[in-house]
Amino acid sequence: MNTYVEKRVPITSCMGKLPIGIVFTDTDGSNPRIVRNITYRKISHNDIKRIHDREYMKSHPFKWAAMVMSTVVDNIGGVPVWSEFESGKMKYSAVPDIVKQLSNGDITFILFCGHIFNFGTPVNEIESVCTNCEKTNKKNIDLKNVEVVRFVDENDKDFDMIDLDIKLEDGYRFKSSEDDGEITYTNFVMDIPTLGAAIKYESLYQPNNQGPFYEKVYGDLIKRIYGDKGEIDANKIKMIGGVQIFNNITASDSRLIEKAINEAPRTEVALNEVCDYCSKDMDIIVTGGFLYPRR
Repeated sequence: MNTYVEKRVPITSCMGKLPIGIVFTDTDGSNPRIVRNITYRKISHNDIKRIHDREYMKSHPFKWAAMVMSTVVDNIGGVPVWSEFESGKMKYSAVPDIVKQLSNGDITFILFCGHIFNFGTPVNEIESVCTNCEKTNKKNIDLKNVEVVRFVDENDKDFDMIDLDIKLEDGYRFKSSEDDGEITYTNFVMDIPTLGAAIKYESLYQPNNQGPFYEKVYGDLIKRIYGDKGEIDANKIKMIGGVQIFNNITASDSRLIEKAINEAPRTEVALNEVCDYCSKDMDIIVTGGFLYPRR
């Protein structure tokens, strides 16, 4: 079995290489491989105006992220992004397919790197509330302190993560027919969440609410369920319904799934600072809304 370890590197040292990457295949679907190379572009004043559509960012956060990435990225693995986004009948609104394939761990990375490529690493006057004294601080931060968590193998090469194989504590209990006994399956194999999946169910999204949005997204990610007594393949999973499966595992197992997704290769968005009022340590959470200044 392939093994990997986490490796933390400064974001400025790896801007041209996605943490997770996209699976490319030949035209017949064979020869799957991970492509990580990414090239950015200099954006215009008109691009900035589209990026700063606050109402759109609030009402469609995932489509907004897709729009920003389609604007700041020239190509991924040689596949055009910006030129596709700016052309055609649905100019600036149709998300290129390759952008929809980007995983959660790559989305934040691209938003940060696109900013750095265009504006450098300083970001001024980020507002953040200290959890200790509950006062709002305005901080100037430097994105060169942002770390990217990459997975590498024993040769220090990027580990190709195609999917997630998650060991559950309680497992999924399934009875295939009236004549069969109930079988507990202990492992879920899931796709890594993509931007396309989030856009698909964006109307259900509510910040800080682990509700229908996550059930739908996570349900669609399930590829295979297996254990010592066999497996449930993709066709049967589709017949049962991923949401129904996800809703019938224990709460502790659902947290294990969320943990595995959150701990995939990623960009750490929390920067440690000292509160101006109480002098306690506080974390500044850098989000896309703080990036790409108007002037």
